[in-house]
Amino acid sequence: MPGRSRRARALCGPLPGSITAPGRLQQRIERYETPGGIDCVRGRVQLSIPEGGRTTHAHVGFCPAFTATPSVEVSTEYDGVEAVVTAAEVLPWGVRVECRLAEPAEEPLEIPVDVLARAPR
Repeated sequence: MPGRSRRARALCGPLPGSITAPGRLQQRIERYETPGGIDCVRGRVQLSIPEGGRTTHAHVGFCPAFTATPSVEVSTEYDGVEAVVTAAEVLPWGVRVECRLAEPAEEPLEIPVDVLARAPR
């Protein structure tokens, strides 16, 4: 499945089939429990970078909050520019996802970022 890291697919399986949004989709998140009983949140968030910009961020909330700080992985397979995505701040109730470009954007960009949060074992 394009656009999702191999690790996220292996840990969580595929995202549900394509769902048509009535406008520009900015975030899709789902929460589930694995067959092994691990509480997980997975999804995708679109990060927008304006022309000339080098950084952007988004917040993904966990509701209800995890009982302890989860492990979080973020990734992108976007290859239009060199972009580094990180889980800059992880809390039981959400994560701040950041994206940094090596060079200023020559045009407005939409960078899809996959997020996977798992409760500690």
